[in-house]
Amino acid sequence: LIKLRYTNTAAFGQLQYALTRAVTATFGARADYNTRYGATFNPRLGVVAQPTSRTTLKLLYGSAYLAPSPYQANVHFGSFYSTDGGQTYASSYWHLANPDLKPQQKKTIEVDFQQALGPVFRLSVSSFYSRFTNLVRDSDVDQSYAGLYHGWPVDYIDYPI
Repeated sequence: LIKLRYTNTAAFGQLQYALTRAVTATFGARADYNTRYGATFNPRLGVVAQPTSRTTLKLLYGSAYLAPSPYQANVHFGSFYSTDGGQTYASSYWHLANPDLKPQQKKTIEVDFQQALGPVFRLSVSSFYSRFTNLVRDSDVDQSYAGLYHGWPVDYIDYPI
């Protein structure tokens, strides 16, 4: 049984400002403090231009933060079986915990064009680029464990990295 206690406190603010009648800017930010992973600040910015009543252009930037869940960082599971009455054991799968996981972070830039094509239809074309760091995913660690867990053979071992 794993006992874990932590808190996550956050604050978010946003301001919209009309630069002109056709251009609006949005500024926002979120600040988080996690007792396990520390503080983070994630700003966002958006500029929306509407040169005509039927055309909209958007330029957006944002960042995000996702702390590893207690499940991702601390849970391990799998089972062993014996084919000889308990003399030897084996397993087909084992998932290991990784308490050293770091928070995932994302930064995104997006450009969007929208055009009304009559009273019912609207064309929208978007392009974006995202950069992720500390992405959590399962990894095959059979190489470092040599197919053994506590000395017993396991067909496949993975853990989040």
